[in-house]
Amino acid sequence: MNETLNTILKRRSTRQYTTEEVKQEDLDLILEAAVNSPSAMNSQPWHFTVVNDQAILQEISDAAKEVGKNHPDKQMQAMANNPHLHLFYKAPVAILISCKDDAPEGLLSCAAATENILLAAESLGLGSCWVQFVELLFATKNPIADSILKKLAIPEGYSFNHAVVLGHKLSDTTPPKKLKSETITYVK
Repeated sequence: MNETLNTILKRRSTRQYTTEEVKQEDLDLILEAAVNSPSAMNSQPWHFTVVNDQAILQEISDAAKEVGKNHPDKQMQAMANNPHLHLFYKAPVAILISCKDDAPEGLLSCAAATENILLAAESLGLGSCWVQFVELLFATKNPIADSILKKLAIPEGYSFNHAVVLGHKLSDTTPPKKLKSETITYVK
């Protein structure tokens, strides 16, 4: 099997990280992979905000959990009410992905960039996890979200959509994915 397929097949979401910082050269390579992602009509509708500041990540996590306490989905409410859950899993760095508001198929293009981030991280021996929950905070207009958005300096005309956390894996234990036979249908 080639190196690319091996990386794709072994990648899992990581939710426990060491405190070791991610090297700047690794972050640069990961972001290079992100900006070279495919996008609808070559629109490249993304903006990446790299956050190493743990106080800001904690502030976002706390504020998003507060909003999530009123979510109609009971599982989301349970997560929001879990005092031990840090939405960024205390990873040393998070990349926040924002999409251009008027881009055709912008969210799909940003999702492709996110996949490149996840795979690039794995190829460098780093753990990663796609984090969607924090979008709840920015989906509603409120003073806390506005204050945080100013700190993040997301450009005008872009909206935060999701995040990816990165770091050195604490362990490699994750459950296997579903069997191919459970998720694929061939029509011949």
